[in-house]
Amino acid sequence: MENSTNPTNQSRFLMAAILSMAILLGWSYFMAPTPPPGGNSNTAANANTAPQPTSTVQPNLEVTQAVALPASDVPRRELTVKSPLYEVKLDSKGALATSWVILKNVSPKAELAVFADGSTETEKKPLQLISQKALEQTPREIPFRLVTGDAALDLLINEGTYTIDGADEANVELAGQENRTVDFVLRSDVMLGGVTQPVEVRKKFTFTADSYVSDLAVTILRNGQPVPGAKLLIGASIGDHEINHHTFYNIEAEAVAAIDGDIFRHQGYYSFTYDANGNAPPLADPGTVNW
Repeated sequence: MENSTNPTNQSRFLMAAILSMAILLGWSYFMAPTPPPGGNSNTAANANTAPQPTSTVQPNLEVTQAVALPASDVPRRELTVKSPLYEVKLDSKGALATSWVILKNVSPKAELAVFADGSTETEKKPLQLISQKALEQTPREIPFRLVTGDAALDLLINEGTYTIDGADEANVELAGQENRTVDFVLRSDVMLGGVTQPVEVRKKFTFTADSYVSDLAVTILRNGQPVPGAKLLIGASIGDHEINHHTFYNIEAEAVAAIDGDIFRHQGYYSFTYDANGNAPPLADPGTVNW
């Protein structure tokens, strides 16, 4: 099988799958409608890796015609967070991840540097989890976009430029057991139903030096009130994008969700039925999500 002679091959793709699961389950809090007494109102939906993995609250079906974004005097920045295990790049335009590279596989038995599929001793490619093709789309199909069901609001929160609190520098390096919390904050106005309304969006990332798991908390306020029916978009696909052919060793990343005390898994290609254009409907796993 492909690359079966490489002793680190299985570890490399195991870590890609682990990080995929961490991104899906690692973020700690998402603003949603107030649940009824006695239960969590979040409902599982769309636990999938293609074409659009999302969070699990139902969309707001009210769609308003998009308006042009207001001119912003907030400078666009790129923040790089690096630990011994990974290196992440976040773009303040949309507060989105543009790069997520795994550097090392740490286990009780050994610590091994890991590289992308097809790497050799003379050419070692970084194990990049975010698709270059997703970056080139318009709009970019990269983590962690937000969808509310309102076109004007979605345009603002995914294309607007956020300020960055908690990291004045362009590069943050973590070591030992250090962690760092960085807030991306967007405050602006959006035209909804002919009325200008203030909007505040906050994405709080927490990175830990000795863990692959990173936390993300999201708050969306319009007129000071939480916006219902929002989704967090995880994809497009997360995994080693140097892989051209999947085998028993070169496996696709899974979408994993904890629902009603059970674990639901969907492995990319095999979980969907595609049409002639390569499109597939989303999958839905009903129940209460354990975030």
